[in-house]
Amino acid sequence: MNITKFLIAGISLPMFAIEHGMDVLEDHLKAVSKYFAIPVDQIKSKSRLYEVNAARQIYIATAKFKYGEHYTLTKIGIPVNRDHTTVIYSCKAVANCGVCRDEKSKAMTKAFKILSNE
Repeated sequence: MNITKFLIAGISLPMFAIEHGMDVLEDHLKAVSKYFAIPVDQIKSKSRLYEVNAARQIYIATAKFKYGEHYTLTKIGIPVNRDHTTVIYSCKAVANCGVCRDEKSKAMTKAFKILSNE
């Protein structure tokens, strides 16, 4: 398939990928993993370490931002073994980081901006 033809027709790249069975959520998870230098397996784990949890929340929030109109909250949570309520909580937590002034919140806000525009 020629991606350029679809982009000219006004179909977004995420929509093209979804329609052609590409696993955009797993690819997005790999991008978040690379950005934070945390293995995908660790992001998928039940770890509550701040760094791992922050990466997981950024994955969820950016995935919802980028693909929310194409995927349900449940489907966004599946790659990291979380349910829809965790997706909602993670989105709120990342949104609140813009209000906080500490360095960790600033880092999460920066990561969200970078990863939501990849």
